[in-house]
Amino acid sequence: MIEKKNYFAAAQILAGGGGGGGSATTLYGVKDDRLFSYDLDTDTEDFNLVTTTSLNVFMDADSTNLFTATFGDNEVEKFDLTGSNIWTNTDHTSFVRGVIVDASGNVYSCASDNTVRKMNSAGVNQWTNTDHTDDVYAVAIDDAGDVISTGLDSTVRKINSGTGVQTWSYALGNRGIAVCCDDSGNSFACGIDNNNVTKIDSSGSFVWNFTTSSNYARALTCDNDGNLYTAGRGQRVHKVDTSGSEVWNYNVGADCYSVAVDLNNFVYVGDSLGDITVLDDSGTFVKTITTSGGGIVFSLVTNDLRVPVFRP
Repeated sequence: MIEKKNYFAAAQILAGGGGGGGSATTLYGVKDDRLFSYDLDTDTEDFNLVTTTSLNVFMDADSTNLFTATFGDNEVEKFDLTGSNIWTNTDHTSFVRGVIVDASGNVYSCASDNTVRKMNSAGVNQWTNTDHTDDVYAVAIDDAGDVISTGLDSTVRKINSGTGVQTWSYALGNRGIAVCCDDSGNSFACGIDNNNVTKIDSSGSFVWNFTTSSNYARALTCDNDGNLYTAGRGQRVHKVDTSGSEVWNYNVGADCYSVAVDLNNFVYVGDSLGDITVLDDSGTFVKTITTSGGGIVFSLVTNDLRVPVFRP
């Protein structure tokens, strides 16, 4: 089994006490046209890393580089932590919507050109999967190291990370926009046609649906115990246990676009007003982080690396 920190993505946790009371000290995220960091110890947005049209950000397993899916320029970009560009891949022919990195530094991306692509650590394309028949919105890595993807063709697909060949396809019945995986081989997906989040096992079979109180879910992630967190339209974030039962829900007060969980299960929810709400493991409010300039917080990432995706 792959170590969990190597295959989940979303806001950066650096070692330390954390302004939220958890293990995170620095959040990285994407908001409007910029990649930003936020120091939780000092409660300051300490610098704007780079101006970008990205809607997703991911950090590698060594916590030394950031990767973005650049919506406006059809690019996948790699940056160091100061915001300096290391490489740019331009193989996609339409909007890039999702990006994730495996333990070996290989990069996987998806786009509105209906493809999922693998790049090596130097940004060179290794394979292109064309099984999706519409925009691909999200990618994740499962416990076997393979790629899970979903998109507007209402499918969830598993793709062999070595060959780029599809292993299975699940008919979601919902135009997919977010996907994540737990460390037991299960995948979770949601879409824009209803407010269900669907759990799928490692063989591509249905397990359960959880119906959120949101209009539809936009963002998904799992914690180390396999619990699911989902947030979206309707302003609520839900914690769901492994059997599909709700543990708690919290009203953020604005439409939610991103969710991340740190190593102590503190939850970070980015919303349409430019705020990040921090909750503890019981769903109790801890604090609100207000980023400068307002605007939608499209994506967040933590050092235990959980899945961020763009939601329309």
